[in-house]
Amino acid sequence: MTSWLAVGYLNSDNAPLYFWMAVSGFLLFKNRKLALLTFFASAWFIVPVRNMIDTVIDYRTGKATYMSAGMPQPEFYNLDETYRVWNTTSGCIVSGREWMTHSPNNYTIRFLTNVFGIQNGVYKGYYPDKITTGKMLDSVLITVPYLRITDGFTFKKDGNNYSIRDIEYNAGDTTDLNAKVIIYKNELIIFKPNDTKFGSITYLADISDGKVFAKYYKY
Repeated sequence: MTSWLAVGYLNSDNAPLYFWMAVSGFLLFKNRKLALLTFFASAWFIVPVRNMIDTVIDYRTGKATYMSAGMPQPEFYNLDETYRVWNTTSGCIVSGREWMTHSPNNYTIRFLTNVFGIQNGVYKGYYPDKITTGKMLDSVLITVPYLRITDGFTFKKDGNNYSIRDIEYNAGDTTDLNAKVIIYKNELIIFKPNDTKFGSITYLADISDGKVFAKYYKY
C-alpha cells in the first residue's frame, strides 16, 4: 500500500517511499517470503512491468513510441533514425516517476527492435540525417513545380506523379510554387519548397504513401 502512495506523491513527498523501503528492509531480514511477496505486489514492480507489456503490444501493432520529458524542439517529432519509432513527451514537468514508466518503455523498444527488427507500419528505408540531406539538395540544380493540396503537396517528376502528406501543413500565400526534389531508390522523397513561408523546411517522406516522417528546419 505504501508503495502505491509513494508513486502517487513521489513528486512532492518522498515520505511514503522511505517508509516502504524501511518496511521492506525489515521484512527482508525477518521473513524473506513475505518480503518478496511485498515487492511483487508493489508499485515498484507492477507499474514498470505493466508499461513493458503495453510497449510489447504497441510494438506488435506498429504504435510503439519513445517516451521522454521536457519541452520539445520541432525536430523532436521526427521518426527516430535508429529504432524507427515516434517520439513523445510527457511535458516539461518531471514527476520523478519516469524511471517506472518511460525507462521500461524505452528499454523494451530497444530490446524488441534489436532482436526482432523495426516495428511494422513505419518507414524502413534510407534515412539521411540533416547534414547529409543538405548536401544532397545542394547538388540539385533544377527545381520542380508543385501544387498545394489540403494536406500537403503534389508534383510530377520524370513523368511520375507524387504526393506528400503532412497533416500540419498550412498552405499560405506564395508566389514560388517550385521545390528541390530528390527521389531516392524509389523509397524516399526529399522535398524542399522554394517559397519564403515554407522554404526553411525540408520534408522527408515515404514514397509508398507520401507520409512525412521527418522535417528538417533551417534556423
